[in-house]
This record gives sequence, structure tokens and C-alpha cells, in this order.
Amino acid sequence: MRAVPTDLVLLLIYLALGDALLLQDATARPIRTVVGMPILLFFPGYALVAALFPKKNESVPAGIIPFGNNAGRGTTHGLGLVERVALSFGLSIALLPLFGIGLSVVGLPLDGTEIIQILTVTVVVLTLSAAVRRLSVGPSERFRLPVDQWLNEVRTATVRAPSALDAILNVVLALGIVLAFTSLGLGLVTPTSGESYTQFQLLTTNESDDYTTAGYPQTMDTGEPRSLVANVVNKEGKRTTYTVVVQLQRVEKTDGELTVQERQSIETLEYTLDPNESVYDSHTVTPRMAGDDLRLTYLLYAGSPPTTPTIQNSYRHTYLWVNVTRST
Repeated sequence: MRAVPTDLVLLLIYLALGDALLLQDATARPIRTVVGMPILLFFPGYALVAALFPKKNESVPAGIIPFGNNAGRGTTHGLGLVERVALSFGLSIALLPLFGIGLSVVGLPLDGTEIIQILTVTVVVLTLSAAVRRLSVGPSERFRLPVDQWLNEVRTATVRAPSALDAILNVVLALGIVLAFTSLGLGLVTPTSGESYTQFQLLTTNESDDYTTAGYPQTMDTGEPRSLVANVVNKEGKRTTYTVVVQLQRVEKTDGELTVQERQSIETLEYTLDPNESVYDSHTVTPRMAGDDLRLTYLLYAGSPPTTPTIQNSYRHTYLWVNVTRST
């Protein structure tokens, strides 16, 4: 059992359980953040350090790690657990741009699922390499977590404490520290209500088939379809179903306010988006009502729309002013 690289086994177990949670759409955002942060900011670097330095008495140049074991004693530093953890965070952050470049080179989208997959493959490969290298060195030289030392310290603070009161105080102190860090982490990753929103806009496509906020139709003919693009981005932090009601409205200004005199229901669009997912829906609009200064209105609702959709009861809205002539 002492030959088993405990830290690497625990890393792979956490990675498997973490991926199972992160790939579930139903997992809440705070849980996804807490579970995913170690996989993103610690695991790649730790696996790389383990693969590069399988021995417990590894040393590195003094200029690389200016703290920790043997700091300031000569030209090399001992690579202890503290130094390994520090290098793990630094290397993980350094590897993140490489993951993004790799996804771009192979033509994969830079979204959550793809990032999780490339992180998992990288960590598994590096961890298996680290296990092979570590088992290739002698047992006395092999790096392993100081579990025995930790257990002795726990026993000293509890079972071997001078009195029962000292043992209880030590346990309460440890639980308090864990609770404080847990509360701090949840407070940092839990979104406030002001961070939840939905981005909604109307776009067109140019000659290069790129989306743009220019070139909107100003004149249309009845019965003539015109192409537009509805863009919805889900920033609500949860899976959301949207409904977009498209209307052509004849409005009249009365006492400084616009009043809808007549409306034509053109189309109803529906989307179900995961957190941070977006949709670019190219669709056609065919007006049947003619007139000048008609308002082509897009009303966005989270869920089902009301019986009479209006700008006032919509969650988001956008519109265009168009002149529609009656085709002969």
C-alpha cells in the first residue's frame, strides 16, 4: 500500500467525480464553480510537477522558488510539499492559454464542455506519467504525501491532548477554520441577483455572412420575406426557456405616448439555453400590413408569453422602424 501514489489516486478520483458534476446541466452554478476551480487552477500543474519531479528530495535553482525549504541556503532549494503546491498553481495558470490555443487550432469551440474534456485528458495523461515515473524510483526516494505525520499531529491534538477540554477546543478550532474557508469560498462564487440577466438583440448578416448591427431593412413590401437574426444570450445562471414574439405594429403618438392601434403577429420563436449559452437564429419576416413608420417589434419572455404580448409586459424587447408598401 505504501507504493500506491495516494495523492495521484485521490486526484483522479476527484477528477472523475468533478467531471460527472460539471457535465450535468442541472448542477447549480456555485457548486460548479467550487468543484471546477481546483480542476482548472491546480490539477494540471500538480500533475505536471509530479511527472517532472518523482523524488521527494528533488531540488531546483534558487531563483525559481525564493521561499520554502532551505530558502536562502545555497544555490538550490528543496522541493517540498509547499513548493509543489505553489508550482502547481503557477503552472496551471500558465497552461490555460495553451488549452485555448489548442482548441482554436483543432477548430473546437471555446465552451465549458470542451474545456473540461481537454483538461481531463491532459490531467489523466500527466498523472499516469507521474505514477510510472514515481514507481520507477526506489521506495526510500519516492515522493509521497506525509500522511503518517498528519495523522500523528491529529492524534496529538485530540487523543493525546493534555486534557479533554484541550481536545475539544482543538476540534472546534479546526471545524471553525474549515467553516470559515467554506463560507468565504461560497460567498465569492455565489452570484448576486444583479449579475443575472439575458442579452437580447436583433442582427443582420453582411456579405461575408458575419453578424452585424448594421444594414437593417428600412423599406419592405407586403408578402416579401426579409431575413433577420435574433440573438439571445443566457446569463441567468440557470437553464432557461425563452419565447420571442415578433409583431408588426401600427402606432400612433397621443399625448406624447405611443399607442398600438393595430398589430400583426408574424412569428413566435422558442429557445432553451443552458447557462452562458447563446443562439443566433436566422429567420424571415413577411409583413402583410402596409404603412409608414410601422414598428417591427421583438418581445422576449422567459417562459411562455401572456395572452396579449406587449412591450410593457415583456422581459426584453427591441424593434425597427420600417415603411411597408403594398405590393401590386
